[in-house]
Amino acid sequence: MVNRFHSYRLLMPLFVQYRWHVVQAILALFLASAFTLALPMMIKEIVTAAVAEDLAQLQTGFLVTLCVALGLGVASAYRFYMVSWLGERVVAVLRQRLFIHLTRMNSTFFDQNQIGELTSRLITDTTLVEQVVGTSLSVALRNFVLLLGSAVFLFMTSPYLSMLMLVVTPAVVAPVIYFARKYRLLSKESQAFIAESNAYANQVLSLIETVRAYQYEAAAHRHFSGVIEEGFRASKKRIWARSQLTVMIMVLVISAMVAVLWLGTLAVFTGDSGLTAGDIGQFFGYSVYISVAVAALSEVWGDLMRASGAMSRIIDLLAQPVDVQDSGADLKAYDISFDGVSFIYPLRKNIQILNKVSFEAQAGKVTALVGISGAGKSTIFKLLMGFYKHYEGSIQVGQSDSTELSTSGLRSSIALVSHQAGIFPMSLRENITLGGNYTEEAVLAAIKMANIDAFVEMLPDGLDTVVGERGVLLSEGQRQRVALARAIIRDADIVLLDEATNALDAITEEAITSALKGAFAKKTVLVIAHRLATVMDADHIVVLDQGEVQAQGTHRYLLKNSDIYRDIANIQMIISG
Repeated sequence: MVNRFHSYRLLMPLFVQYRWHVVQAILALFLASAFTLALPMMIKEIVTAAVAEDLAQLQTGFLVTLCVALGLGVASAYRFYMVSWLGERVVAVLRQRLFIHLTRMNSTFFDQNQIGELTSRLITDTTLVEQVVGTSLSVALRNFVLLLGSAVFLFMTSPYLSMLMLVVTPAVVAPVIYFARKYRLLSKESQAFIAESNAYANQVLSLIETVRAYQYEAAAHRHFSGVIEEGFRASKKRIWARSQLTVMIMVLVISAMVAVLWLGTLAVFTGDSGLTAGDIGQFFGYSVYISVAVAALSEVWGDLMRASGAMSRIIDLLAQPVDVQDSGADLKAYDISFDGVSFIYPLRKNIQILNKVSFEAQAGKVTALVGISGAGKSTIFKLLMGFYKHYEGSIQVGQSDSTELSTSGLRSSIALVSHQAGIFPMSLRENITLGGNYTEEAVLAAIKMANIDAFVEMLPDGLDTVVGERGVLLSEGQRQRVALARAIIRDADIVLLDEATNALDAITEEAITSALKGAFAKKTVLVIAHRLATVMDADHIVVLDQGEVQAQGTHRYLLKNSDIYRDIANIQMIISG
């Protein structure tokens, strides 16, 4: 049992942080339990007064019972508020921690895990924890107090009948332990199918245009339905296990209670036990409390076991090493040098992505990386930004090795414009600034330089127009120009352009290229390009093939001295510089 609940250790610091609310919730819980335990005593007084035909005592008994009921209602309401507040607060903090941690995970982690499954952990698993903290723990503690309190009052009322109740207790507890273990395993299996279905739905919906273009809907429906049905079958087993547990508990507890009360009633009629009708009423009330408490604890046990698996998965995620490290030297100079860099992706150990790559990119100049797809160009950008740390060779940035630099400081000095623009479902202004604190003049200058100022003026709310999921309200070219504006306003000393103009028409591309010469004139600019026309004027061009540097130099030099470059130029009908 200790191991099963060990996963809840993550919640202890949060309970300590909000200890005053925990104390209030516990006090309210014990007060409500005390009022609840007092009710059978009131039943005894009322029954005794009724049998004795004592009207004054009967009226007093009813009045006190009403006062107890009022106190019970107030205490229960306050307990509900406090534990619900704790549930919402604790899970809110837990979700924040989990989200922040996920955003700091290294790239290898995201290579190994599906985004949909991670969001399922963020939402579904934390919802289970919320249910436990906000409801189940309170219910468990309340019923445990009632169980103990009722047991004490049972012995005070009739030790003989209480011993009979104690004898039948093992017959009730044994199935609880067996079915709770079975329920926990089935709950874990059910949650796994939920995570799988969420991950697949996320993939399909994020690529809905491709799904429709290739008429993949039917196959997607079959796959998703298959996962859902498997999850339903797992949930059905879980529900059946819990139903068996419930019926066993109810039947065994009520049967035991009825048997004991039958013996107690016979003892009253014989007059040998010294029990009165009021005692039997009080004993019956506490017996009901015990049966209800045991049944409730069996239900809560299932919830605790189910959430225990969720907590284990959350702990596993939080235990993963983060990527961002704020130690090391700050970036001071911006010449970039790759010296014999070799790299293999952790999940593709049999494929050499980069093999002893060496080149230099000087500040104030444009360095272009060209080559066919798969040559390793984008991987160079990933290594430069510190997405992967394990490689052979050396990457120098300024006078420092990249491993000695602060990762956050390095990335704050880099502006990346990818062929995937990365537009968020928020306003155009927020997409351009991305949390940065920029003046209105800086924003307007950036959109003008990115050649989207005319387009912004036509939007209904201008820069405050919400552009939709992944920028669906923008064309591909507009999305890429927003990404360019984002890089311009960042004013970083290193600029990485990964096919930054591949979605633009020739006229707009020329206008932006001219504008960028002014915006990035003093920067260290690295450009990945498949169209040589966009990098013919680059100061230095590096030709990559199968992860190796085949040649490097100017456009004119490479046309004469690089067969690969010349072949690409001929295919693209660029035969001279």
